[in-house]
Amino acid sequence: MIFSRVQDFISDAMYETNVEALKSTLSKYINPLGFDMHTCVSIVDLTNPPPSALLILDFPKPWVERYIEQNYIEKDVIFRKAVRDMQAFKWQDVSYDDNMSHQIFDEASEFGIKNGVTVPINMPGYYPATVNIIGENCDVSDEDYHAIHLISVYYYNAIIRIQKSKYADDFQEMDLAPRERECLHWVAQGKSDTDIGDILFLSPHTVHSYVESAKRKLHVSTRTQAAVRAVFCGLIVP
Repeated sequence: MIFSRVQDFISDAMYETNVEALKSTLSKYINPLGFDMHTCVSIVDLTNPPPSALLILDFPKPWVERYIEQNYIEKDVIFRKAVRDMQAFKWQDVSYDDNMSHQIFDEASEFGIKNGVTVPINMPGYYPATVNIIGENCDVSDEDYHAIHLISVYYYNAIIRIQKSKYADDFQEMDLAPRERECLHWVAQGKSDTDIGDILFLSPHTVHSYVESAKRKLHVSTRTQAAVRAVFCGLIVP
């Protein structure tokens, strides 16, 4: 079910040629999950972003202006966690442990920004970035979370492709071994190394080695990015 939903999004998004159309496609898939806003932002100084930075802010304009004017990015607990951990997370799992964090969250909630999923992305040759899927949904199931995670990574890749970045030239078929493809297929299904080992009759250590090898060949830093890149290149299919 998860992989089918992600594959449907990829099928709809892969031929988009402009960011506005891509944003509409993303909305089509996140709206039924209770989310109606998103961002894709490079981790840079938002008051003076470099020309190559990504700055897609599908937020109410007054909130964007306030966020940048007040330099909330330096005090935002969501942003700090994304920079510190570089791991995807649900906002509902974050502790708002200081007054400023509570203030930012309270102000954001006035604009319907109450909950979300943040997916940090680190691609070689690009500023680190985050994709944030946001709305009023206050209960993200594990299945929805995994689907959002995969969709967010592909969304970022599609933006890079649309902008005709040099990195888009690297989206081509890589020489993955059959076992590496099998392991990535199950990674895309949300399976752990232990789960995949049980399915393929391999040790978790061996599965981990195959996934790490695939990550190196695909030039990505996380297993989720590897799975999405493999789908994009046609190396794995539902």
